[in-house]
Amino acid sequence: MNADILLLDEPTNHLDVANVAWLQNYLNSLTNVTSMIVSHDSGFLDAVCTGIIHYETRKLKKYKGNLSKFVEQYPAGRSYYELSASPIAFKLPEPGFLDGVKSKDKALVKLQNIDFAYPGATKLTIMNMSCQVSLNSRVAVIGPNGAGKSTLIKVLTGETAPTDGVVTKHPNVRVAYVAQHAFHHVEQHLEKTPNEYIRWRYQYGEDREMVNKATRKISPEEEAQMKKFIQWEINEKMEK
Repeated sequence: MNADILLLDEPTNHLDVANVAWLQNYLNSLTNVTSMIVSHDSGFLDAVCTGIIHYETRKLKKYKGNLSKFVEQYPAGRSYYELSASPIAFKLPEPGFLDGVKSKDKALVKLQNIDFAYPGATKLTIMNMSCQVSLNSRVAVIGPNGAGKSTLIKVLTGETAPTDGVVTKHPNVRVAYVAQHAFHHVEQHLEKTPNEYIRWRYQYGEDREMVNKATRKISPEEEAQMKKFIQWEINEKMEK
């Protein structure tokens, strides 16, 4: 790279652990290049930064050292990347009992011996996986990029059918799913106010985003997946 100044805006947002480590090593190897980084990744900033520029009340102030050194000099800065240090308190209510579920440990959704392969693929993306989630579950799905994390979530929610195996859910479960790129389409309308966007989207009496989605040309692989029947096995007496 022949740049004199390298500008990085949230460079770790879509990187897995291995790629973040690679980026850290790469930036630290650039002894003749100035890097300017916008990030909320505290570990990454600690690993690569030799100085912090703090922007507040329309003023810039420079601090020597990495993010930890900055926080030592400006303790309030911890709230930029730690929710517990924020002056704004967030408290999520404890989940209530679901109708027909007497225990928060009881399984609401189960995957049993799940296999999944995309149409035309020679290898399975998911192989012989079994798991379950309950009201008490707080689960992080981690792994390298391309490992099948999003695919697993889609199978779990019922958006995608498994190639083999059984997905079982409690009949009263309602699933809310915010996908990785759920709001990607909004990026085309950043110049609009929320009011203008809503009026544009529904000005003809129907949802233009849905019309655009419905008329988008899909690939043969996507068409084959859409034609596959999704079957939920509903069991009112699911075991823990």
